[in-house]
Amino acid sequence: PNVILEAMAHYIPVIATEVGGNKEIITSGKNGLLVPPGDAAALAEAIRYMIDHPTEASRMGIEGRVTCEQRFGEIKTSTGILSFFYSVIEAKRTKQGIDEQ
Repeated sequence: PNVILEAMAHYIPVIATEVGGNKEIITSGKNGLLVPPGDAAALAEAIRYMIDHPTEASRMGIEGRVTCEQRFGEIKTSTGILSFFYSVIEAKRTKQGIDEQ
């Protein structure tokens, strides 16, 4: 998924297989295209679609950037990481019976 996010961050329309986290990042037809794994014909069709429909490909690239910023941007990611660390610290304090001071 990292290469997908990197492409999306640069407005590049993405074609990926429907495996793992790809389905959580890409909404097929909105911010990229998903194809079944191992289906060379579907992959070729998706590539041809992007070539034949440059306006749609560009729109998907823009939507990909929006997805990247909204769901995986620096602030969103940093906030999630900080929240996780605070929860770990709080759980450790609770386990050890340490009160906040």
